Amino acid sequence: MPEPERPNPGRDEPEIDVLSDWLRRTAAAAPDAPAIIEAGPGEVDRVTSFRELLGQAAALAVRFVEHGVRKQDRIALVLPKTTDAIVSVFASLMAGAIYVPIHPQWPKERIETVLADCGAQLVIEGGNDSSPRITDRHTGGSILWPVAPSTPSDISKLSSLPAADAGDSALILFTSGSTGVPKGVVITHANVSCFLQWAVRYFGLTSFDKISAHPPLHFDLSVMDIFGSLGVGAELHLVPHELNLLPHKVADFIRSSELTHWFSVPSLLNYMAKFDVVKEQDFQTLKRILWCGEVFPSPSLSYWMKRLPHV
Repeated sequence: MPEPERPNPGRDEPEIDVLSDWLRRTAAAAPDAPAIIEAGPGEVDRVTSFRELLGQAAALAVRFVEHGVRKQDRIALVLPKTTDAIVSVFASLMAGAIYVPIHPQWPKERIETVLADCGAQLVIEGGNDSSPRITDRHTGGSILWPVAPSTPSDISKLSSLPAADAGDSALILFTSGSTGVPKGVVITHANVSCFLQWAVRYFGLTSFDKISAHPPLHFDLSVMDIFGSLGVGAELHLVPHELNLLPHKVADFIRSSELTHWFSVPSLLNYMAKFDVVKEQDFQTLKRILWCGEVFPSPSLSYWMKRLPHV
């Protein structure tokens, strides 16, 4: 089967200030190209194309608005890092709402504190089956997750949804709360778009990249992972959370996924160096490693540089 044609937006295209429009542009340029790769049971991965991602997000956004979600309402995503979570992110933005990522493994008291502080209208959380559950915080009612395939009418209805502006809030990230109560940081569409327009050019991201999605959604690193990769038409590979304690499995994941771009906190890279899981000249497809958020010890940095001179 021939490789689907991949777009290369972001180089000579007009700049985009509304985050959901990054996905719409890419889906129009290469609808059948793989957008998200999620590890599945056994050897079977869940592969979602840009057409499918846009359609699923549109169907969910329409449900949000039909249920009463208004522009700039808060939608809390109490979800692990999955394809459905990414769909929920874009659906929230397409509905003109603000997404608030919350780690499902946080203590219940912390989750309730964050939900109350952000004033969430809807909460999306993992259900008992394979589909997320959506609860209206104001009424206690539920919205059915759009498990049926999306239709062209879902896409056509997008034009009738509340249009976001560059200055509108897009997401709220909560601090760790290590010095007290967690604080919500409001981030606009323009904040993210200005950063992405710089990052895409500076790091040379293209549609041929295969990009890691290592941090959970409530980490700010995830913003570049999601919108950077899907904005240029690259593949976003969701790194399973359980690999964090298995450095050799992380190395296997980088090899088997043929990643070109890795982005994480330094502690994981330090952990992999400690257990010496990186071979000489390893990860031949990898072009760049990015890290931020904490100190990267010099011995570990030297370890990586010596083993991967091509990166």
